[in-house]
Amino acid sequence: EEKSNAVLPEQIYAVNIKLTRREQQVFGMSANGLPIKIIAAELGLSERTVEKHRANIMAKANVKNMIEAIVHIQNSNDNIEI
Repeated sequence: EEKSNAVLPEQIYAVNIKLTRREQQVFGMSANGLPIKIIAAELGLSERTVEKHRANIMAKANVKNMIEAIVHIQNSNDNIEI
């Protein structure tokens, strides 16, 4: 069976993700493996606020966890816009 080279919707949804400046900061720190507690302390935010930013990032990437968000966004060829 031959595989099609067609681009499936799930392969392109991360390409046009628009993150706010703060979401980009939280995303970058999360992608570097920092826990929510450290991100909150570094950015002067509550842990709940960091959790909300991460939830917003996951919703925009249409994924269920931050690992998937990181993979999909980083694989989108750096097409992240503010």
